[in-house]
Amino acid sequence: MAVRDQYCILMGASETMYFSHKLYLPIIGAGAVLALVLAGCTRQEPPRSQNVAASPPGLAQSSRDETQNTPIGGRFILRTHTGKVVTDQDFQGQFLLINFGYATCPDVCPTTLVKLAEVDHLLGDLADQVQVLFISVDPDRDTAQVLENYVTSFDPAFIGLTGTRAAIDSVTGKYHVKYAFVGRDNDADMEYTVDHTSSVFFMGPNGEYIGRFSYATPAETIAKKVSETIKAAPPPA
Repeated sequence: MAVRDQYCILMGASETMYFSHKLYLPIIGAGAVLALVLAGCTRQEPPRSQNVAASPPGLAQSSRDETQNTPIGGRFILRTHTGKVVTDQDFQGQFLLINFGYATCPDVCPTTLVKLAEVDHLLGDLADQVQVLFISVDPDRDTAQVLENYVTSFDPAFIGLTGTRAAIDSVTGKYHVKYAFVGRDNDADMEYTVDHTSSVFFMGPNGEYIGRFSYATPAETIAKKVSETIKAAPPPA
């Protein structure tokens, strides 16, 4: 693993959290990881579920968070980057690729959205059956206008979603997404970064969880799995 200038990457059993500090963590024992975290990061790591990136890149398919034994996904009410209030029911009939992040993310979010734009291209005509959703974990700064400028710069078909802090906490809880503000001392402080889960969640046309792709998964692998899943799905009733 190469040194990353912007992030220290903590590897667990199923999912990756990216931290806005400078630190290189090779894959070592849990005790040594903890010592390095305490020495190199300015805060304690929030709890996380398993780490897909610790395994070869691909699709993790457990329908439940194994650390909490609760299902992944569920109902939400959010606002799109055009200002429209939507729920999960508005996306019934579509396959979803859902990513959580924020518009001023310096590396992980833009890299992921570029990758998802490539997935959209690789899917060809099947892309009409897939919707990419980018859900902001930073609603104080990610207004509808900010999200519109951000997500559509990667692909005009992408939809950015935001909402109240309570609404964001609700949806992140249902997807077992972890996030934490770094360098924010009070609500008036607008200069900060956000540590957050980097996975892409793959959801079925009835809202069912299919699996999640780690940050390290190539666009070609995602497109192949999504294409196979769509082709194997029964036709709509």
